[in-house]
Amino acid sequence: MQLESAVGLLAGTSWTTLLCYGVNTLAVLWLLSVLWQLCSDPLAGIPGPVYCRFSRLPYIYWVCSGQLPFRVKQLHDQYGEVFRIAPDEVQFIHPDAWKDIFGFKSQGGNEFPKDLRFYPMPPDGVRDILTADHASHGRQRRMLSHAFSEKTLREQEAIITSYIDYMVQKLRGMAAEQAGDGHALADMVKWYNYCAFDIIGDLTFGKPFFCLAESKYHPWVSTIFSSTKAGIFANNADYLPAVKWLVIAAVVALKPALVRDRWDRLKYSVARVTERLEAGTGRPDFMSRIMGEGGKAGGGGGGGGGPDLSRKELDANADLFVFAGSETTSTLLSGCTFLVLSHPEVHRRLVAEIRGRFGRPEDISFTTAQQLPYLTAVIQETFRLYPPIPVGPPRKVPEGGGRVCGHFLPKGTAVAVTQYAAGHSAANFANPESFVPERWLPDADPRFQGDRRRAVQPFSIGPRNCIGQNLAWAEIRTALIKMLWNFDAELAPESAGWIKQPVFGLWEKPPLMVNLTPREI
Repeated sequence: MQLESAVGLLAGTSWTTLLCYGVNTLAVLWLLSVLWQLCSDPLAGIPGPVYCRFSRLPYIYWVCSGQLPFRVKQLHDQYGEVFRIAPDEVQFIHPDAWKDIFGFKSQGGNEFPKDLRFYPMPPDGVRDILTADHASHGRQRRMLSHAFSEKTLREQEAIITSYIDYMVQKLRGMAAEQAGDGHALADMVKWYNYCAFDIIGDLTFGKPFFCLAESKYHPWVSTIFSSTKAGIFANNADYLPAVKWLVIAAVVALKPALVRDRWDRLKYSVARVTERLEAGTGRPDFMSRIMGEGGKAGGGGGGGGGPDLSRKELDANADLFVFAGSETTSTLLSGCTFLVLSHPEVHRRLVAEIRGRFGRPEDISFTTAQQLPYLTAVIQETFRLYPPIPVGPPRKVPEGGGRVCGHFLPKGTAVAVTQYAAGHSAANFANPESFVPERWLPDADPRFQGDRRRAVQPFSIGPRNCIGQNLAWAEIRTALIKMLWNFDAELAPESAGWIKQPVFGLWEKPPLMVNLTPREI
């Protein structure tokens, strides 16, 4: 009878009244949560904006408006080296935070696990090395490490440099076609992307995407750019569990092509991996090393922590390699090109070092590229000012709580170091907004001897640091050397403000227009 009475009462109530009841109920629940935060908040001692103590909404707004790293930097300037950005998240910029959050733990210490709310759920639910749990990560890394060893990198040098040389050849051809001008006006964001994707496609799948050959993006590559931004919006649903599925449903309904693209991207990776596995181990690419030296890969293992890398894990990691091994490298190359060309003294010194060291293009190699200290300083300074991953992928404090920079934080607290904020902080660097590669040299000006260089960790640290960082360094050094050896370069006027970009997980880069005049060889 009580149920029938309740149903009858609801049937006689207007939708407007029900909506008011719902809104009032949510308001009461929110007020109760605020009172709970005031009375028993374990993070009450952490400074930060008052509104961030009670709601994740400001954070979500900054993410969706492309302003998160810049806002984090502003709040660090206001509140210091540690501040609270959300009810359950704390941000740091002190160099010691890297060790406390991401570093190796002493015996018996618990690793700070990844905060999976930050990462999109894979279409098939299979986690790659980036997001795998502790046990699975160790197994996957052991299997994949053979593909990224120093020995393998030396064997891959001819493959990698062939695409960089092809990019130079294509750009020289563009200049030759523009008779009268003698130079090529090139969008270097595109050309660095073409080169990086062809390299990583060859190393992962045994053949390139033919971006350089066709001077355009492969459709598979285009899906990466289209899906990344949408994924950032959808990920924020995990911070709002009450409306999570409503947000996801809205994304699916409004942008069904993005969901389809993500599935198509995975299916393409699966097909290419199958094709590559059938080709055997005859060339020094990733698959050859994983299959040939890492034990059995692509079998049915992996699900229970066994020695194998399962086929689905192999597919997931191949997809990751293409994304992580291309976009970040081309972003750094684009940012470095802009910063160098925007600073004539740096440009002149870098060109003098490169052309003074190499008399012939044949002299340029991975080994000799490491012998240019000013080039290395220029790249390090670019990582500081324009990090390819400008945001701070968060970790979570493990069972029993943990200390970060002297602050004890309870289990479940999200903790992060935002790369952009750490690199631009006056607490870490003198003249933080200035592009000064000399600060990284051994004989740096006394003004920069107090710089806390450890605050910049573009490849992270600890057991989950970037497995492909040696490849990235080799590719970045070689591409910059060959471009500045082959061309006199000048930034086009329309790209003068290029570096002012929003961030949706990654930089949303506009065209970087550069005038390239080939040198006489």
